Amino acid sequence: MQQQFYRLFLFLVLSCALVIWSFSQIVEQLYPEHNQYMLNIESLIAPEHPLPSRSLIARNQLALPESLANLLEQGKTIALAHDATSLYYYQLSADPTQVVRLGPLQKTAQTEDVMPILLLAFYGCLTLIAIMLIWPVFRDLQRLQKTAIEFGENPQHLTLNISKHSAIYPLAKAFNKVANQIVNLVDLHKALSKIISHEVRTPLARMRFALALSQQQLAPQYQQRLNADLDEIEQLATSYLSFAKLEHLQHEKTLQPVLLVEFIEKLRPRFTHLPPAITLRFSSQGEQACFDPAAISIVVQNLVTNAARFAKQQIEVQLTANDQGWSLSVEDDGPGFLQSTQDVLKAFKRQQQDDKGFGLGLYIVSQIANWHQAQVQVKQSASLGGAAVSISTQPTPP
Repeated sequence: MQQQFYRLFLFLVLSCALVIWSFSQIVEQLYPEHNQYMLNIESLIAPEHPLPSRSLIARNQLALPESLANLLEQGKTIALAHDATSLYYYQLSADPTQVVRLGPLQKTAQTEDVMPILLLAFYGCLTLIAIMLIWPVFRDLQRLQKTAIEFGENPQHLTLNISKHSAIYPLAKAFNKVANQIVNLVDLHKALSKIISHEVRTPLARMRFALALSQQQLAPQYQQRLNADLDEIEQLATSYLSFAKLEHLQHEKTLQPVLLVEFIEKLRPRFTHLPPAITLRFSSQGEQACFDPAAISIVVQNLVTNAARFAKQQIEVQLTANDQGWSLSVEDDGPGFLQSTQDVLKAFKRQQQDDKGFGLGLYIVSQIANWHQAQVQVKQSASLGGAAVSISTQPTPP
């Protein structure tokens, strides 16, 4: 990247130097040094202009800057403008203590008319050079930004569309390499999720069958320990299966109007396996909301499953919709969260030290919420006293 910077900087310096030299040559051709000491015949014979007079003045009466004083001492003729229209010429006389003055002479308007145009053209050329050098960089950066946004929405192998001569080519090449590595990791993650979620279930079923056959040979404590281990492995497989569904929904998600009452009625049969001691209550406010029903079903299933592990008697699920958006909340009467809300939304982060879960449920909820551009809030339930998890597209009250 440093080579591209040095090359761009050197090219910019050389281009500016070339423009400055070109305009200096133009100015020298239009206004050679001797021209400023040539008298304009029209200013001499025009009746409205006074005739110039020649006079001698003392050298010490003429206050000059050092550069003009040196020219005068060298015998050069210098011109000074006393006002906007009058011009006087000075030259050292034979007596070094005196100076010959000729004037006043009418100033020509050519210099005042052309020089602003030349300066405007000069700075215009500098601006054009800067644009020609900077625009390709911003154009390539815009392409890279667009590619990065598309990659974030749908990770896939990229084809580098930046020229090798571009100033950001090393950056684009590094981004392309990292993007391809991420795609490989995502593919590996998908394959691993499918293998764990599907292939592990078959040996689990055989192990449960063998355990049922050997109940008489094993002590009750060993049977309970083996059943608990098998349940934990099966829960991990189920969580990875949710991960696989999550990857599929990421590409197939569709937002559509959903009637809240019908959506809740379809959810009820999924939770018949909950312990009888736990009461699950659904409620809704509003008629319909716009979301992906398959994805939100996974959200409700994960939140209710998490709540069932800690709830004592009650779990409440509420859906609310209005003109400003929609919200979903799941609350329980368990102990609540014992750590920061940011930690529990991370994958493989357990809520408690003795929790047998794998921390995937809330992570999946947060990912689905991001797809819907919704916010996830984790707090203590005001009504039940336990945990309360909600996702909402409605503006958060101050």
